[in-house]
Amino acid sequence: MKNTRKMTGLLTALLFTADNPVWVASGLKMPESVEYDWKRERIYVSNINGGVMEQDGNGSIGLLDARGKLVNVDWVTG
Repeated sequence: MKNTRKMTGLLTALLFTADNPVWVASGLKMPESVEYDWKRERIYVSNINGGVMEQDGNGSIGLLDARGKLVNVDWVTG
């Protein structure tokens, strides 16, 4: 869990503060949080896909590979 928090913080820092980011992911639906899976080398991204305070059931978990390539924007839905 400790490594996950470090990686999440690192990803956030790279994506939002770097002048020259290593990679940029596109095709996500209003991404909100990320979780890195060290064992599978995958990045899970929560997609709000709508109003932040609405419970509309159209959110999803997206899946990216370790290099930031979108594998499946709707890997898990609901």
